[in-house]
Amino acid sequence: MLTLNISDADIILANYERIHNPIRSIRIRMDALYAVSQGYSRSQAAAQSGVCRNSVTTYVKSYNKGGLEALKTFKYKGAISVLAADRMAIEEMFRLRPPRSCKEAAAMIRELTGQELTIQQVGRFMHSIGMQPRKMGHVPAKADADKQQQFVARQLGPLMEKAQAGQCHLFFMDAAHFMLAPFVGLIWCFARMFVKAASGRNRINVLGALNLVTRKMETLINTTYINAETVAELLNQIAAKFKGLPIYMVLDNARYQHCDYVKQLA
Repeated sequence: MLTLNISDADIILANYERIHNPIRSIRIRMDALYAVSQGYSRSQAAAQSGVCRNSVTTYVKSYNKGGLEALKTFKYKGAISVLAADRMAIEEMFRLRPPRSCKEAAAMIRELTGQELTIQQVGRFMHSIGMQPRKMGHVPAKADADKQQQFVARQLGPLMEKAQAGQCHLFFMDAAHFMLAPFVGLIWCFARMFVKAASGRNRINVLGALNLVTRKMETLINTTYINAETVAELLNQIAAKFKGLPIYMVLDNARYQHCDYVKQLA
């Protein structure tokens, strides 16, 4: 009968690698191995990790023969093994110049290494090193990274520690504006078609303050506007509910949140 002969130290490492390793296939192997180490049968470990029972058997045999490093070794030939020697250089290139598509990534890899790969191979390789297609975000044009870091180190960080120690209440305030409107898509047709939409503005405004410790949201909702008076109303609501400890509020950069009226009330 095949048994897993694994040390306590390797169990800890396998548990870490199954979550944090950047290569998906290694995470799967470590997940299956960890499940077996916790008393799961190979069939149960296979179902949990999304692989077949024979794969789990192979993982156990590989570990018994070569330890965790054996599970991190790929013996098949493909994009991952072909590019293994250039992996670090490719990662560095992609961090400096993220590709917009697999086609562009294939061209970049060809230019760097001389290897000609298919779009599918490039996609699998990028997934294997921890990359995913992600929608880009944006930051305010006037954002100053140095000042933000100073704010976190000198003001926000100490406040967060005080809040987590139960010495104060810390909230993060911002507003969201929801508009009732249809999301339109593409359709095959002979002429452009239209769907009925709500007339008028139909906007719902939500001013919220998130409690750092409890992760609960204090809200104020209306269908008109969010202004200084709305902020004052929410501040009064929070002050009445959270008595006995100092209250700190991290505000949005909107002017109505930083006006003299709000500051005097605070």
